[in-house]
Amino acid sequence: MDYVDPEGTPWTRLRWTSAIDRLRLIGRVHRLLIPQGKGESMSSTADVVVIGGGFAGIVAARELSLRGVRTVVLEGRDRLGGRTWSREVAGHTVELGGAWVHWTQPHVFAEISRYGLELLQSPTPDVGTWLVNGDLRTGPKQQLTTRLESALKKFWGAEVGEVNQLHSLDWAMPVSSLDQLTVQDRLDTTDLTDEDKALLSGLFATMGCGPCSSTSLVAMLRWWLLGGATLDGVVAATGGYKIRGGTGVLVDAIVADGDFEVQLSTAVTRVEQMSQGIRVTTRTGDSYTAKVAVCTIPLNTMSAIDFSPALSGAKARAAREGQSSCGLKAVIRLAGVAEQVSAFAPDTHPFTDLETDWVDGAEQGMIAFGARADRLDLSDLDAVAAAVHTLLPQAEILEVLSHDWVGDEYSRGTWTVLRPTHATQIAADLQRSEGPLIIAGDATASLWNGFIDGAIESGLRAARQARSALDGNAAGPEVLCEGTPR
Repeated sequence: MDYVDPEGTPWTRLRWTSAIDRLRLIGRVHRLLIPQGKGESMSSTADVVVIGGGFAGIVAARELSLRGVRTVVLEGRDRLGGRTWSREVAGHTVELGGAWVHWTQPHVFAEISRYGLELLQSPTPDVGTWLVNGDLRTGPKQQLTTRLESALKKFWGAEVGEVNQLHSLDWAMPVSSLDQLTVQDRLDTTDLTDEDKALLSGLFATMGCGPCSSTSLVAMLRWWLLGGATLDGVVAATGGYKIRGGTGVLVDAIVADGDFEVQLSTAVTRVEQMSQGIRVTTRTGDSYTAKVAVCTIPLNTMSAIDFSPALSGAKARAAREGQSSCGLKAVIRLAGVAEQVSAFAPDTHPFTDLETDWVDGAEQGMIAFGARADRLDLSDLDAVAAAVHTLLPQAEILEVLSHDWVGDEYSRGTWTVLRPTHATQIAADLQRSEGPLIIAGDATASLWNGFIDGAIESGLRAARQARSALDGNAAGPEVLCEGTPR
């Protein structure tokens, strides 16, 4: 219920400001209510308007505000965090969205160190279960790992050795031909057994959060190389550690460390470049005028904004085609499973991966992934049970917690996985500003796109570009080596 002050003015807008001067407590954010007149739209000014309150947006806002730049963040949801969202299930903190971090992800690990946060290691499975042509196979987890390692060695072949300059980010030349391919293309043309194909289909559909037929081979190659080109390295880097207390702890720490305004439940519908600066208009008709705008929303939602002038070239294509990930993630509380489990099924199955997340007596929580969100109604416990029983026949489903990221108008998909050709034809252009408009978000990261780390990297880069633009310089991408944008 809205608060109405003694003079009869409704206070309906939430403004988040830094708690650092008021509370000096990491993890707490002070909310201020802004009085709003009855029904009329409003106009506001700032140096920089940041569109989107995920990690990219709040990091950019923190960096700018700490340098005296008047910054406002506009977030469509009623919370910050974007495609990360911590919840509580049976006394355990679970993540409905992005979750995992690692010290090989330099930007997020720097933030974890900055705020003195702790990591929580994921459980180590005892048992592996995998589905091959309808046949359920079970063995020690090491047996599953050995078979996956063998299949991956055949799958990648010589390409891992050829693409050996990842640290320089000079991707275009060595992978341009591979970037035409999907994972399914590779599966279909590599000498693999049925078991190899089933295992790899489940693995890559989980990593790509979508069918292998639409998942970019180069996107998966990037994950593989960033994880050190070993299965253990990739598993540790992409699923081995979470932030104790949940991703929301890091969100709160970043916001408390800055000095910027946040407007929640404020969806942006139009971004208009003017002769001097930029105007951002919201769904309610409010407008914000600034010198620079930083747009951090997911690729799949960019088409909902009317950009004037229209986005150019590769950016327009990225907004039109979007990311390929269209799958699901769920937290399933169950009983009847004694061991800690890692289970895989091909991308034709509703769940491609089930992993033990926590154990509490006779119950455990499992993280479930699927390649297509439209393949399973997660609110239907019978349907979920049927899908789980294909991999874990003895499981008793107690509770399912999830969020429809594909149906969510502010995400329209899960983590970013670029489509074929996007890594070599679009990615670099996404980092280039268009006048006073800067594009950020995990899709624009040079390293860990699709991860919290990539979002943070892009927020840091966008803040540098915004400061450069405010100083009167072109807000182009930084360069690590000749021809290579960062």
